[in-house]
Amino acid sequence: MKLKVWLMVGVMIMAFATMAMPVMAAETGSTVVSGNIPGSMSLTVTGATVDLGDITTTGAHTDTTSVTLAVQTNYATWAVTAADALDLGSSDPKDSSYAGKMTESASANQFVASSPKTLTNALQISSAGKVEESPKPAVTGSSLQSLSGTGSPITVISGTAYNTEAVSGIPLIFSQTTDAGDKPLPTSEAYRITVTFTGSTT
Repeated sequence: MKLKVWLMVGVMIMAFATMAMPVMAAETGSTVVSGNIPGSMSLTVTGATVDLGDITTTGAHTDTTSVTLAVQTNYATWAVTAADALDLGSSDPKDSSYAGKMTESASANQFVASSPKTLTNALQISSAGKVEESPKPAVTGSSLQSLSGTGSPITVISGTAYNTEAVSGIPLIFSQTTDAGDKPLPTSEAYRITVTFTGSTT
């Protein structure tokens, strides 16, 4: 009796050992990860006013130190343009026929409304550019150009390399050439113009 029990156990063990075990298919899944780097550009103008003072002689009167720009962008190509804003911060802009020219104003924020005097020549603006150490790029300046209205902005500076760090302290040059026919104003008035700088990228 004992012998039979052991034989049966042995047969059962061998039967289990020779049974084919099923192969389970592996479970898989996938995830798509996406993202983008948004383009950005910041433009900072330091120096709110340029005072050319009393212009007592004909010829060019230039300011090279009052206003600087700082530019930061992750675009490969960028530029900064300038245009006459045609106003002094008030809701009563000057006529577009005076675009680019310093115009008679009775106060710091208001042009003379009726037949204001203007200087004969348009204000001119340029930048000498600036060379930065790597990784900051060199920026390309411009020669003096006559200011115009917002429909015809002039490019005062540009860059053609990525600039993830700000290029700062870019000097702007303002030059006003006066003519013998330009009229003096009462001491309570001044010739004024507002220049708007705009950054663009591609």
